[in-house]
Amino acid sequence: MRFPPLMHPLVLVVLVAIALPSGLLIHFLRPHVVWVHLPLHSTVEALGGLAAVLTGLVLLARKVEWDDERLQGIASGLLGMGILEGFHAISTPDHGFVLLRSAASLLGGVAFSFVWHPPRLFGQAGSGLTTGGEEGGRGGGESASHPVAAVHDASPAS
Repeated sequence: MRFPPLMHPLVLVVLVAIALPSGLLIHFLRPHVVWVHLPLHSTVEALGGLAAVLTGLVLLARKVEWDDERLQGIASGLLGMGILEGFHAISTPDHGFVLLRSAASLLGGVAFSFVWHPPRLFGQAGSGLTTGGEEGGRGGGESASHPVAAVHDASPAS
């Protein structure tokens, strides 16, 4: 089996074998040094949030090229995470600081999980809001383009 150059298992093992002892060595040589730099943290979080929002917007802008709607979950997850990460970046280290970061991860995880839903589960083609009718499950008439209106307009035959 061929691995990409950076994903070769030996490279990953060597990186971990170098990083872990280096961190422990620094911790034992200089235990009093605290590695907290709030402006740097805020900058990195803001850049990460901006990257997530821009990537989500690019995905949404190219929506016409999707084969199915499953990329909607990825785009929504990136947008939601990016916005919450931006708020996390400008908040002070308090309880809300951790809440925003945790909420961003939760929102992204839930939205990203929608890539596993069956195709056509969401949207007009798969919406369960319509009643069975002759026109593709729609109630017929002018309101067939709007699934909720089709439910209200669909009346039993008298």
